[in-house]
Amino acid sequence: MLTSLTAFSGDFQREVEARSGQNLDGCLGCGTCTGSCPNISFYDYSPRELIALIRRGEKKRVLESRSIWYCLGCYTCEERCPGGIGLSRVMDACRELCLKEKYAVNGERVLLFHRLFLAQLARYGRAPEALLALQFNFRTKDYFRDLGLGRKMFLKGKIKLFPERVSGRKEIRSFFREAGPRGVLPE
Repeated sequence: MLTSLTAFSGDFQREVEARSGQNLDGCLGCGTCTGSCPNISFYDYSPRELIALIRRGEKKRVLESRSIWYCLGCYTCEERCPGGIGLSRVMDACRELCLKEKYAVNGERVLLFHRLFLAQLARYGRAPEALLALQFNFRTKDYFRDLGLGRKMFLKGKIKLFPERVSGRKEIRSFFREAGPRGVLPE
């Protein structure tokens, strides 16, 4: 268990801070982020431990961790953090660095889901659930995984087979073009 939050202010911390726009020296080590996280059971390091690792310069451990890929980006930790740290942004920065520097991704299925989701968002302005599930299941060769649940949801009108048109699709596509490589995660 990592308990010390002693700051070393190394290069890795500065790089994460620059990419995320967050000041990790503001972390109090209180654990509110960890206690607030709805996805904590999938993490190998708690959010508080990740901040400690970043501050100690343990780049490899952070960028090869499962935790950075399992963050939901729900901002619950940020809403409750007494230091005002946007941990979801820190996780985004770590994922970007992991891909940029070609570290082993400890969440290949999560990364695939992110890519498919963003590609659909760029194309349709939203991510149609049925299409997203079909693409994901096809790419992971788990063809019938959601068949029963999908059928029930379709019959209840909860999901549609075809994507609905949204207004502002040109603006959404423009956003993704302007964002460049950061708009859709690179292959």
